[in-house]
Amino acid sequence: MDLKSSNSRLISGIGRIPFPAYRGNEPYIFVSYAHKNAEAVFAEINRWNKQGYNIWYNEGIAPGNEFISLLLLQVYRCNSPVRGTC
Repeated sequence: MDLKSSNSRLISGIGRIPFPAYRGNEPYIFVSYAHKNAEAVFAEINRWNKQGYNIWYNEGIAPGNEFISLLLLQVYRCNSPVRGTC
């Protein structure tokens, strides 16, 4: 997986994210994962993204009330929830 593109950025405690999470009104896949599994999850969602799928995932949002509200909103709006168990 090439994570050295201009869209990639380093997030403390997670590592280098493969691409920005989707933000828009088109259908998207919601991905939930434990940060300890980020490397395996990022490899898979990067593959899906390159195939043209819109992917929303936690790309470094700080825990707290805003985090919970954002997660609930994204789950409510998504078309294809995916729970990672890598």
